[in-house]
Amino acid sequence: MDKEIRLLHFAESQQGYFTSRQAVECGFSRSNFHRKIRSGKWCKEELWGIYRLANYPSSTRQELALWTLWSADGQGNPQGIWSHETALDIHGLSDVAPAKLHMSVPRSFRKGNAIPNILCLHFVDEIPQPDLEIRKGYRVTTPLRTLADVIRKGTTQHEQIQLAILDLAIQKSLIKGLATIQEMEQLQKFTGSPEIREIIAKAIDDVWTRANVQLADFGRMAEPYTIGLSWGDQGFGTAVLCQYKSKYFLLTATHVARAFHKTKSVRILLRFDNIRREYPVHAAKDFTVLEWDPAFDNRMLDDVLAHQPKDLAIIIPTQAIVDMLKNYKDFYKIPEEPPSFSLRDAFISLGGIEPILSKEQKTVTLNIGPYGFVASSYRQGPEVDYLICPVSNHTYEMRNLRRKVIASFQGLSGSGLWKFINNTPILVGIAIAQDDYDSVSGLRNVYFHGPHSILSALSKLGPTHEYQP
Repeated sequence: MDKEIRLLHFAESQQGYFTSRQAVECGFSRSNFHRKIRSGKWCKEELWGIYRLANYPSSTRQELALWTLWSADGQGNPQGIWSHETALDIHGLSDVAPAKLHMSVPRSFRKGNAIPNILCLHFVDEIPQPDLEIRKGYRVTTPLRTLADVIRKGTTQHEQIQLAILDLAIQKSLIKGLATIQEMEQLQKFTGSPEIREIIAKAIDDVWTRANVQLADFGRMAEPYTIGLSWGDQGFGTAVLCQYKSKYFLLTATHVARAFHKTKSVRILLRFDNIRREYPVHAAKDFTVLEWDPAFDNRMLDDVLAHQPKDLAIIIPTQAIVDMLKNYKDFYKIPEEPPSFSLRDAFISLGGIEPILSKEQKTVTLNIGPYGFVASSYRQGPEVDYLICPVSNHTYEMRNLRRKVIASFQGLSGSGLWKFINNTPILVGIAIAQDDYDSVSGLRNVYFHGPHSILSALSKLGPTHEYQP
């Protein structure tokens, strides 16, 4: 590879900067550096041994990459990590520009010359990788690690800490901020100050309040596409009303849909609220169930990633039921291409939790709500894909902002997983399973079939089952 191209690769990863050591590694002779500078191709920085490509575009925070190179050890490895007030500024969690650049370095860090006045160095033990983010040309502590650092240091104004906690939740979207509440609560262990503890608690309460409003709004947006299905002693589940091309159907988990084979009647629950309502009974024979994989076995859900179950079913109602549903609900139009999403997205699922049936099993009260999820990973195979969302054993009842310990997510199976773009719900998954509660981590995983699974399952829909609008 040409030495100019090799040097460009270094410079591009460091916002245009490179060191004399890197230039030599690329094949340039130190004795010829001055020619590059005279020709105008290189610029020599005031910091010894650091240069910049003259025609490289400027950026707003290029000094972060410059001082990172300054922190390199004898082998040329940068030691500095931006932290404390500077990290707050990088993450947009402070409206006060710090007077100095705050950098964390190893306790063994040494420089032959005096430390420049622009820098404030924090000598720390090795920072774990999960507490770091890699940016272009530098590393920075994660928002939560940054908050812990400034709280521990005790030099940041209390108002800034409170605003930073709230801003972090808003940046992640309040929904994802809500999901990190338990992590935020851990910030209190970094201070012995009752005042700081109170500030943290107040900021977290503010996150709860704002997230409640956002979750409720998102829940209302997803509710028109969501129904509950109750089979009396066969339990209940959730389904998403869908339209694919000209076909109208309910999309749910196979293990939910199989209840149609075990009972003679079903109630369609149109509203997800805590008001007692009477819903008419429909004959189970008025629904055709198409299983994505007839060989699916519920035991496959004990280890989703190992068995890769195809736990989706299409339920096709009679035309009369479709027409009835159109009077009260909407059918979500599934695109022919799977929607894109990111693990950085906030996800909402609207499903039932803990059904409460009357003795006559005619009146149904549901403890339900919109639930915020944060996906930790995504797995895709040839036909199936899964979003894995870790949750604590605390779920959130959005109407009263109280965390409630529950044994499991009863009735969530078959519910949709939604992301929102400009207040428009986008279906990205269907809930199928949860694993066992881990008493050590306090977490369990909820598994959702992803958008590729949904389209694979829809290939089951043939012209025989086509319904015209």
